[in-house]
Amino acid sequence: MTSDPSILFDAETLERFEAARLLARKQVRGSLRAERRSVQRGASVEFAEYRPFVSGDDWRYIDWHAYARWRQLVLKLFVEEEDLHVHLLLDCSQSMNWGTPSKFDQARKVLAGLAYVTLANLDRASIVPLGQMAIRPLPAARGRERFTQLLRYLAACPLSETPRSLEDSVRAWLATRPRRGTVIMIGDFFGTDRQDALRALDRVRHARHEIGCIQITDPAETTPPQPGEYEFEDIETGLVRRVIVDAKSSATFLQSRQNFQATLLAHNRRYQIPLLETSTQADLRAILTSVLDWR
Repeated sequence: MTSDPSILFDAETLERFEAARLLARKQVRGSLRAERRSVQRGASVEFAEYRPFVSGDDWRYIDWHAYARWRQLVLKLFVEEEDLHVHLLLDCSQSMNWGTPSKFDQARKVLAGLAYVTLANLDRASIVPLGQMAIRPLPAARGRERFTQLLRYLAACPLSETPRSLEDSVRAWLATRPRRGTVIMIGDFFGTDRQDALRALDRVRHARHEIGCIQITDPAETTPPQPGEYEFEDIETGLVRRVIVDAKSSATFLQSRQNFQATLLAHNRRYQIPLLETSTQADLRAILTSVLDWR
């Protein structure tokens, strides 16, 4: 696992962020920002309606042309366009410390790229470490000048030393009453049990956030080892078991893996949650482009 910002986010990686930003500028500014209109009224360029002037109103919004016609003081109200809050949820459990590069390093790069696109398009990005109690979430930031701070936060973000369920982490975050927006959860979705990630997604969904998922795996963990006798250690709990790998146990492993993936896919299809399955070997720009295509 890399903790040096200059290694984790080298020049090539930053160039890929910029390429993704140029692609997103057409998608986000061309359509999405026009769709994020508040039900409230504020000051913008698009007129909404008139209402009578009352004591305490800002006199600067009086329409004097209307007064000349109607001899009545009225205010011009405008549609207020809100910036989008993008909450990036990063799985910091020990199962992410696997692969070359590690799933955790790949996840942090993807998350940083999404944050860069968000900040460059004048929206707000926050980072929420899941399964991690040693570090607090990074509050919502706005503006490209905050990107360096975000990179330092990600580089210093540690893996969890004490197992904590994804559901408990999401529950604790939602208790802070974050601004409703888009939530992107990135990790391997293993959790403390088979249903942990699904329960976490349900909590986000019930809080009425828009959700998307990026699942990162490593090719080595999807293929059973060669036949033989092994000692396997649960990276989350430290439990060690001796296992004899043969044709039957290999088939059981593959079936269990398929069942896990099928359950996750079925859950996301049922609730229309986008899911991108990718790996530690995937090209970063391709991953970011795929996520942008969700919208």
